[in-house]
Amino acid sequence: MIPWLLTHWRMEPFWLPLRILGVAVLVLALAVLISAFARFVTEGFGTPAPVAPPDRLVVGGLYRLVRNPMYLAVLSLIPGADAPLRTVDPAALRRDREPGVSP
Repeated sequence: MIPWLLTHWRMEPFWLPLRILGVAVLVLALAVLISAFARFVTEGFGTPAPVAPPDRLVVGGLYRLVRNPMYLAVLSLIPGADAPLRTVDPAALRRDREPGVSP
C-alpha cells in the first residue's frame, strides 16, 4: 500500500494469455515450494533453516529428481509473479528496439 501511495502506480492492460501463464507458473512454484518445505518436516524431521537442520537426508518427492527444488521454485516465482503484473507490452518493446521503426 505504501509504494502505491508514493508512486500512484497503475496497472495497464496486458496480453491475457501471458498473464494466465504467469499465474499458473506462480501457483505451480508455490506448490513445489510448500511441498519441499513439507518434505523437510515429514521426511527429514527438521526444517530448511540452518538453526534446525533435518536429522535425515531428504531424498523423496521432488528431491529424487532435482538436487534442490526450493531454488527452482523460488526462481520460478519471480517471473510467475512478474507476468500478471507486467505493464509493458512485449510487442511494444520489440518495436522500440527495431532500427528505423518509430513508436
